[in-house]
Amino acid sequence: MKSRIFNKVINEVTMNLTEREFRDQGEYLGIGFDSFEEQFLSTAIELKDIKENELRQDDLTNPRPETFSFVKIHDEKDFSKSFSISGSISGSMLLGHAGLLNGEAKAKYFHSNNINFDNLCILLNYQITYHAYRIKQPQLSIEAKNFFNQENPENFRNKYGDEFIIGFRTGAEYTALIEVSSQGTEKKEEMYFDIQAALYNIYQAKGKADLKQDAKEKINQRKTNVLVYRKGSKISEKPAIFTLEEMIEDFRSFHENVKQTGGVKYTAIFAEYDQLKEFGSKSIITPELRELKYHINSLRLQKLKYQGELLDLSNELNFGKISSSSKEKEIRNKIYQIDSYIRECYQYSDIIEPERMKYYLDLLPKDNI
Repeated sequence: MKSRIFNKVINEVTMNLTEREFRDQGEYLGIGFDSFEEQFLSTAIELKDIKENELRQDDLTNPRPETFSFVKIHDEKDFSKSFSISGSISGSMLLGHAGLLNGEAKAKYFHSNNINFDNLCILLNYQITYHAYRIKQPQLSIEAKNFFNQENPENFRNKYGDEFIIGFRTGAEYTALIEVSSQGTEKKEEMYFDIQAALYNIYQAKGKADLKQDAKEKINQRKTNVLVYRKGSKISEKPAIFTLEEMIEDFRSFHENVKQTGGVKYTAIFAEYDQLKEFGSKSIITPELRELKYHINSLRLQKLKYQGELLDLSNELNFGKISSSSKEKEIRNKIYQIDSYIRECYQYSDIIEPERMKYYLDLLPKDNI
């Protein structure tokens, strides 16, 4: 869905950049983007000497810290909260692991499988992201330069947009739900710590150590069922349901592969054409359009917060086996209203009313409108 993107402004040394969730809709380095309509257009950037693989390899030498965690899941509500993203949606959120599209895919995958929460259930989560790689010195192509010199700014925007993709951020994640048949609370606690120790030792060894024999015997004595959600590895796909020992080997292969490849694209990094030196003092975005862009981006951020709340609520309803909720309808209505108001702002940008804007940004009670 083209509306599901999130903007995050990042201050670089020479350019202001915007980060949006990667949607896998044909995005490529240099492609043009209309940020008002949220559409990809033709590219105006010279790409002849740009080698994306070389840019990406430089990035792999400087990863961000990895996260590796596991938590015991007690019931459906507990499980649904583990996929919550609404609390992370803010100007400082890490987009790659809180994106709506990825969050929806993960929740849908686990919901499609039957889980018995009377058993011992452990959720393992591994994540890594890399610093974004980007075109170092972007320039307009000769064709785009000629078009800009011959046409007005509006025609340039219609053909190439007001922004372009200058780079990408890559990463990977591995989420596993480990379900172990058990009897009694004390037995669950003992099994939890045994499995926790086995998993942590494998991670600490960076994929080089084998399970200790006593740990392997303990694990093999128990019936385990493991559901795995992967994103970011180029290893051949295996069945999603493993034994615990198979999952540990699968994670090791995944971990090694990601360190070599950098995973997959999580977010796209955008820059405005106006920041390129070829434009000089000229601009393809008028002051009025820039103000409109600010308002629309503010509305889309508010919409994203509601979408995060909706995803969290949907997870709670699905995993809790509840069919509907009045709050779900309320949130969907808010999203619809914001979409309608965004279209209105774009069509009638000269009559944006500050009080109505505050209302749609959830800053003003409805009674004040």
